[in-house]
Amino acid sequence: MRELLSPNEDFSRKGITNHNRKIANLAKLLLDHHVPVCVSKINPFVENRENARKILKNYNFVEIYIKCSIDSCEKRDVKGMYKKARNNEINNFIGIHVNYEPPTSPELIVDTENSTIDHNVQIILDYLNENGMIKNSR
Repeated sequence: MRELLSPNEDFSRKGITNHNRKIANLAKLLLDHHVPVCVSKINPFVENRENARKILKNYNFVEIYIKCSIDSCEKRDVKGMYKKARNNEINNFIGIHVNYEPPTSPELIVDTENSTIDHNVQIILDYLNENGMIKNSR
């Protein structure tokens, strides 16, 4: 997504903010044309998530906080990105160099450290089903 929408944006706060705004506007464009949208991304700043919520105010915006500690993220990192960030081979890495601001009012919190993947998927599907966003997921 970044290569398509923001090939010249860096991973500074400004670059991340600009890229996230482009994604929210693309989601709005698709929704305006009745295309269902699900955006899955790390959005580290509260102000960016609030901006996305404003851009998509006329639609069923659902913020799902996939809660995971930095330690768990590092343990799950199969690409070695956290190690590279800690060795300063990667700059502006979220959670290492760039502070992650947890959501203040997500519609749903999924705790990935205390539940299985299958259970967490079902929590999300149940929420979407109960709120009329998808048909029965069972």
